[in-house]
Amino acid sequence: MKYILILLAILSIIGIIKGVIKKFVGGFITLAILSLCFISWKYNAQTPTQFIDGVKTFVSEVTPKRSDSQYNQTDTRTTELVQGNDTDTSGNTDENTKYPSTLTGNEKSSTDQGAVEYGATFIMGNLDNLKRATYAHIRVQDSQEPGSNGIKRPQRITTNPAGWSNHDKTNDRTHLVGFQFSGINSDPRNLVTATAYLNRGVEKSGSDDTNPDGMLFYEQQLDKWLSQNKNAWLDLYVQPNYEGDSLVPTSITMRWVGVDASGNLIPIETGGHATSDGEYRIVTLLNKKA
Repeated sequence: MKYILILLAILSIIGIIKGVIKKFVGGFITLAILSLCFISWKYNAQTPTQFIDGVKTFVSEVTPKRSDSQYNQTDTRTTELVQGNDTDTSGNTDENTKYPSTLTGNEKSSTDQGAVEYGATFIMGNLDNLKRATYAHIRVQDSQEPGSNGIKRPQRITTNPAGWSNHDKTNDRTHLVGFQFSGINSDPRNLVTATAYLNRGVEKSGSDDTNPDGMLFYEQQLDKWLSQNKNAWLDLYVQPNYEGDSLVPTSITMRWVGVDASGNLIPIETGGHATSDGEYRIVTLLNKKA
């Protein structure tokens, strides 16, 4: 009788353990399914590749970011530069144009990655008090570009700029200085929320580098100029323009000039909507839909 009671007790314990395990496994499977459905919805994943990219993005978003004082310092430069009241951290402000002077190559870059690894100078303004990107300024030669050094752009940008929403399919995470020049893909100091039309010249998928309403038009022209002038530098300054506390810029200003080995400025003609400012060319593009 004693042994029968012990056996019954053991069987009862086993039954309880199996029940707990069954509930745990069932709960885990349910949680996993719900998580997969959430990621598919959040990132609009319709193919296995898009789903995997969505998982990577989700993990990067929920993983605590490293503390970086460069990202968190406030910078009121964007508003002040338009009024001509500020100077570049890398040099002097040209009082006649109210924009920073060209970089000399002796300034300290804001990163040690991308084109900077190959000799370019790339300075990004600190995020302002609303966590908005403020400006980006690069000096780069053709040989220093990512494409010239076998650097391929990652498929996805893993940082959400100020004002970003995953549900607005007409917007892009938009680089101030394009990846083809900087080699920097997910730094928040170089990212803004802008329409696909402003970024790529089209409202939906694909791109149109012949549309002068898009940044891509000017980036392609400047990249072509670099490939044809391999001993010269491109000096490109890009600034988002905001209205009040809006997290999304109303427009983006691009200003560029070529620089030869002696430091002489070389006008770079791109056509489109660019206008002359001495040797510089400048264009302000509206952040709008087609």
